[in-house]
Amino acid sequence: GLMYLDGKGVAQDYAEAFRWIRKGAEQGDPKAQTSLGWMYQDGKGVAKDYAVAVMWYRKAANQGFDPAQYSLAKLEKKLRAEGNWPPKPRKAKAPGSPSSDIETRLRKLQGLE
Repeated sequence: GLMYLDGKGVAQDYAEAFRWIRKGAEQGDPKAQTSLGWMYQDGKGVAKDYAVAVMWYRKAANQGFDPAQYSLAKLEKKLRAEGNWPPKPRKAKAPGSPSSDIETRLRKLQGLE
């Protein structure tokens, strides 16, 4: 997944990167969880959603993964400065769209729905 994310050895493809990185994140890999958090934070391959980004950063940070702890703290600082902490979940897209299904599942896992 990271090869697609960075475009190393393959054409850069955020949607394909998201597909592979999500698999690792769902299996508990903290590097994949942090990468998925970044993708949600920046809207790369998926709709931007700070609440879901925070969820993935926390999962990795809770495993002691330093880059996730740093990314979580940095995002929290940014959102607090904007008056947006804690982040609100994005409104779901039309039912049945691939990104809305994924985002809905993640919000349920996070306890937001």
